[in-house]
Amino acid sequence: MKVVQLCTSEAIGGLEQVFEKYANWLHTSAHDMLGVVLENSQLQKRLQAKGIPLVAFPSVSKLAVLPNALRLARLMEEQEADILHMHYKKDLTLAVLAKILCRRSIKLIYTRHMHIANSKKDPWHRFFYQKIDVFVTITEQMRQEAVRTIPLPEKAIKRLYTGVKAPQAFQEAACQGLLAEDQAPRPFSIAIFARIEKNKGQHLVLEAAKKLHSKYPALHYYFFGLAGDEAYNQSLLQTVQQENLHAFVHFKGFHKDPPAIMPCFEVVLLPSSNESFGLVLPEAMRAGVAVIGADAGGIKEIIDHEQTGLLFRVGDSGDLAEKIETIYLDPGLRQKLAQKGKEKADRLFNQETHYAELEELYLNLLS
Repeated sequence: MKVVQLCTSEAIGGLEQVFEKYANWLHTSAHDMLGVVLENSQLQKRLQAKGIPLVAFPSVSKLAVLPNALRLARLMEEQEADILHMHYKKDLTLAVLAKILCRRSIKLIYTRHMHIANSKKDPWHRFFYQKIDVFVTITEQMRQEAVRTIPLPEKAIKRLYTGVKAPQAFQEAACQGLLAEDQAPRPFSIAIFARIEKNKGQHLVLEAAKKLHSKYPALHYYFFGLAGDEAYNQSLLQTVQQENLHAFVHFKGFHKDPPAIMPCFEVVLLPSSNESFGLVLPEAMRAGVAVIGADAGGIKEIIDHEQTGLLFRVGDSGDLAEKIETIYLDPGLRQKLAQKGKEKADRLFNQETHYAELEELYLNLLS
């Protein structure tokens, strides 16, 4: 089986990380694969570093769609590809045209990583979407959205939860130089792993931190992530400076391997206002760390409130502060949430199971 994985996104977020994992899994498995990415993108650099075979398109502008589609079609013929698997919604026209132009019989899979805001049943969208053989969503909520909005039979719409790898044996040395351990009492450390932009909700964490600090000075907050919105990033840093929060609020920048350091923290927090899935939550849960998330999007399918984590009302920093206070004051609850969270994540968000289900989907499609 030969699979062409397509993603011409410039960014590097959850969607692109899933694409990279799929490419790496196929490359190291018994199946052949070829990655198709954008030239000079983060994905090109990361796939090249792993020695994964790829082709990079210099442009994906509207003017380049038809030439790129023809090139992709010829590549699939030369590679004797069986499946074209796309992930990025802006690649739909490219993928469909390439399937039409290809002289081989190609199956097209589209894994949708973002919510579907509008109906796709108008004539224009119907033409493109009906060329998809399997439409995959990463949550049940998104699958139900797709059934309502996508012009495909329900049997062609599948839900496949994103899987995360089992954590490696934790090394205490990973925490050295990371935490404010020289302070007494020992800080209660909360981590936020997310791109720094407003919909990710870092400002809510700062508001909650201000509310809680006078009562609980041992609470410390660690922000990891690239600045997706530089103006927003600067506003957060200004707030830290103006409100004198720097003693217990720490911006650590991007970390290349968040699961490796998650056990350094008592809690991993995801305050996003509209998260399709929230990959960091199952990563933290599989690492045995308690989680708190906003009651929004796919987070509600990951966290069962007061069972496998805590949920707070979207956009409500006061409610977030209450949930942090609850988990801080009740070590038994935190331990229970961490244990039950790990059990759920090991069962539902297991990378090995995920790949087995994906491989079965591929093989069933070809048979």
